[in-house]
Amino acid sequence: MRFINKKSIYHYYETISTFLLDCILPQPEEIRAIEKMKLEDFVATVPRAERIEHGEALFSYKYPILRTAIIEVKYHGNRKIARLLAEAAYDTMLEYFADQALLSNFTSPILVPIPNSKKRRQERGFNQCEIICNILQSLDQNQTFSYNPRLLLKIKDVTSQTKTHNRAERLENLKNCFAVKNPELVQGKNIILFDDVITTGATMEEAKRTLRKAGARKVICFAVGH
Repeated sequence: MRFINKKSIYHYYETISTFLLDCILPQPEEIRAIEKMKLEDFVATVPRAERIEHGEALFSYKYPILRTAIIEVKYHGNRKIARLLAEAAYDTMLEYFADQALLSNFTSPILVPIPNSKKRRQERGFNQCEIICNILQSLDQNQTFSYNPRLLLKIKDVTSQTKTHNRAERLENLKNCFAVKNPELVQGKNIILFDDVITTGATMEEAKRTLRKAGARKVICFAVGH
């Protein structure tokens, strides 16, 4: 019997459904332009982000193309653009974590997306970080990292960060909003904490604190934009 790859089937149906949806509800021109971009053109066009402390951000969120791309994935779950962002991030992630493996024994890490609250997931029907991480996992095939999308939970539905006025308010707003589902899976492990955008770093800092409290060895933050 011929072996059937479930991921290939999923990607096939995802492609078909996206095609049919595009026929019924065509995307705005600026979205279609990004969807048609080749990976090398996208990477060459969007400026790199400034350095961040204790982690890595790939692109500058100030640049309109990246901002449009991330918003499209965040609010509409656009798989084409999510794949473009994941492919752009993947090679940089490999280089960065190879260096970390040598410098700080950052080996066999677990990729963990920043979670949505239950309310937010119900409203949108998806978590944009999981969409990108699912593609990263399919690209990596457990060669560099494993993937656990349910390791970190958001247990408190906080006020939108856009309604806070400074970093101190953001940190207070996020306090104790995350929890680790299975602490035994975290203890002594290296973690790649993934988000679509880092702004002040408050969300990453609270998530990182929660993982370290649960016993994680080292947590490195990675984002597409900053």
